[in-house]
Amino acid sequence: MSRTGRKTTPWWSLAILLQPFLLLWWMLPGIGGLSIANDYPVYCIEHQMELMFSVWNGSFPLFVPGFYQGQTASALTLGQIYHPISWLCSIMPGYRDGLALVWNTLFRLLTLGLAQLALFSLLRRVSIGAFLAWLLTTITIYNLRMLDLFRFAASLEAWTGMFFLISALGWHWMDRKRPFPPVAIALSTWWLTCSGHPQAVYYSFMGVLLFLIFLPAVTRSPRESSGPLRCAIRYCAGPRWTSRVSTYFNTPSTPDIQQSPSRDAPGPPRLGPSRLFPAASFPTAPGALKNSPQPSVGGSLARFYAVTAGWVALGLGMSMAYLLPFYFEFMLHNGGRVGQTYQWANSYSESLASTVNNFFLPLRSNVHGAFGGPALFLPLVMLPLLRLAGLRLHRATWPLWALGLLAFLHMQGARTPVHYLAWKFLPLASNFRVAARISQVLPIVFLLLALLGLAATRAADSSWQRRSPGLLAAGAAILYAIYPLTWRWSTLQQGIYTPQHINRVPISHEAACQALGLVSLVAAALCLYLRRPRWPRVLLAVTLLGQLGLVLSWGTWLQRQEPTPTWEVMRQRKQADLRFYEGEYGPGDGLESDDVLEHEVRGGSFQPELARICSQAIWADDRDSAYEILRSGQLDKWSCVLEGQPSRGAGASRSQSAGTSGQGSYTVELTLATFNRQVFQVQASAPAWLLLRHPLSANWRATVNDSQVELRRADALVMAVPVPRGTATVDLRYHSPSAQLGALLSVVSTMILGLLAVRRLVPARLRPLALPLVLLLPLVLGMLWYYSLYAGRHLGTQYTWTDGQVHKPHLAPELERRPQVRRAPDGRVLP
Repeated sequence: MSRTGRKTTPWWSLAILLQPFLLLWWMLPGIGGLSIANDYPVYCIEHQMELMFSVWNGSFPLFVPGFYQGQTASALTLGQIYHPISWLCSIMPGYRDGLALVWNTLFRLLTLGLAQLALFSLLRRVSIGAFLAWLLTTITIYNLRMLDLFRFAASLEAWTGMFFLISALGWHWMDRKRPFPPVAIALSTWWLTCSGHPQAVYYSFMGVLLFLIFLPAVTRSPRESSGPLRCAIRYCAGPRWTSRVSTYFNTPSTPDIQQSPSRDAPGPPRLGPSRLFPAASFPTAPGALKNSPQPSVGGSLARFYAVTAGWVALGLGMSMAYLLPFYFEFMLHNGGRVGQTYQWANSYSESLASTVNNFFLPLRSNVHGAFGGPALFLPLVMLPLLRLAGLRLHRATWPLWALGLLAFLHMQGARTPVHYLAWKFLPLASNFRVAARISQVLPIVFLLLALLGLAATRAADSSWQRRSPGLLAAGAAILYAIYPLTWRWSTLQQGIYTPQHINRVPISHEAACQALGLVSLVAAALCLYLRRPRWPRVLLAVTLLGQLGLVLSWGTWLQRQEPTPTWEVMRQRKQADLRFYEGEYGPGDGLESDDVLEHEVRGGSFQPELARICSQAIWADDRDSAYEILRSGQLDKWSCVLEGQPSRGAGASRSQSAGTSGQGSYTVELTLATFNRQVFQVQASAPAWLLLRHPLSANWRATVNDSQVELRRADALVMAVPVPRGTATVDLRYHSPSAQLGALLSVVSTMILGLLAVRRLVPARLRPLALPLVLLLPLVLGMLWYYSLYAGRHLGTQYTWTDGQVHKPHLAPELERRPQVRRAPDGRVLP
């Protein structure tokens, strides 16, 4: 195979798959023994184990008892219940015996290698040599942004999904007759959307859109030479303005390049061996080919984007089982993360020096927005300086560089108006905090700049221009060496969230990191300047991997690997108490519902009992009136406050005194407990109210002796069920219309994808066997999902309440004295 061939050799594939295990060797069990600390072993792993514990006990969770007093399972989005990572981990040996963290780590390392391999194959497809393709994909995927996304676990699937989707889009753009790329677009969209970290998903789709816009400028479709912007301008503005405006993205400022003899061959044209990297050939911009076909609005270009949008929509349809309940059950009722103030969105901001340190001193940049690591990012940012050497860059370079600068300004938070404008006008952006997390799109910008710069270099007129990138890299090396001398400025206001502060990085390690970065820039300069750069390439590879290894091993919080709770321990906890085990850090700030947040702010107490009886009731017109009664201190141990109008035969009338003692005897026994269903056996000597610990929600349905009853809000938060005199069976079930509709849409979308995949990928003689499989399998899985909602095994929770155990609702005294000011935990004043 030639050096400029399109195929990826098995040796390169194996090396790329092993690379994450090499760079992050300290996370391997039995070798490094370390793990990312902070959020990684807590929220994602605990949420995943809680949800999968319910699944493997026979009940797919829609509700999680005790999670912030009881929450929809969608609030545990980091648990990734609809993502294959969770399911793969849960079937691995040892997952239930304390190895949940180990398997999650191993699978995520593997997906990093697969993401790089997919992007590597795309660059090879556009005739980029193996070494250069490896170099560009390595610095794009492995950096401090990846490491910080790894810290949140679920967000790493958004990172890998972004590159899976980019690779699938690139393959489909270049060869639309290939059957697999469209299917891969749908699967990658599903992988990305269901990853479980909404902000990372948002920025990942932003990076995908950025890549799709500039894709025509860095590679060429065999049939089309224009991009979406030119097509849109032709359609909207007509031919008069098309020739003036649309050329920015599709016509370079270089003279026409003679087309290679293999113009009619499928695939992008090859430009011959490069003098910069012997193993690489670089793509030209689509308009750089002489006599290239003109775009047609009604032609294959418009069909390409229409078909691409259809495959992405199909992937989103497969994700509806996750998206619909997350939006309608969590987002619309969340009070801690949705609709916050700008001060909240600007939290964890970093200084300008900390942001600039990503290019020079990555261990002194704020981890919440860090994207640095490889020193090779620096010459890519300086790419426009090549124009001073007379090199004619593709015109798409300038808007791309401007977009990168815009993202950099967004990272500054309130210091520039960019972040505020994005927070105010971009859809959903007001629900995100940490302005610097938009740096997730910067590696995509750097990759596109590298491809545009290398293509322009190959098309240069003179040897001086072709070697100018080498001089640019040498200048970057000088700047890289000088920057640490500005020590006072580079360490100005770097804060407590830098790796240097978090891990107390030894000065020797930081010096070694800087030395390796400097040598890698020198090696890159030699590779770009010399004709046969064999030994500089080896030096570049070694120093790059060395610097990345050092940066990634010190770039975030670290701790020793600890075994996760076994399922036997979890089962024992569930037998003692049905509530979610909160661990050291609790369920996570901001995930509570509006009702729970308001109850906290108003100083209301939370019912510790799973269920209890109230024989007396005081009725309140609304919730404010209920809080006034609670604040008055008139309630005794048998009384509760109910909202609305009194019902016949249940509790007391509106005029009944609150101080009357209860009569008779009452017992409550839990006979069945799953996440979505609880059944209680109640003995009551008189009509009364059964108060459940779960906050009132429209999704709850209750039956008493097989007859449906109306649920009421009690004590301003929890649910109350009327029970008659004598023995009663109370069956409480959590229904989720949005989850059922989402599951139906996901099943239908999966069946459609299966039909299209069979048509594209399966030989005709095997289709009669494959078609029933792709139709029946999603349908069977959907039926099993629906049947499991209320058919799970009893968790064994033992709970009995008698009239000797009582609870008096009240408001916290420290908040009773200032009820006029209600503040959320983040400090904002509630209406």
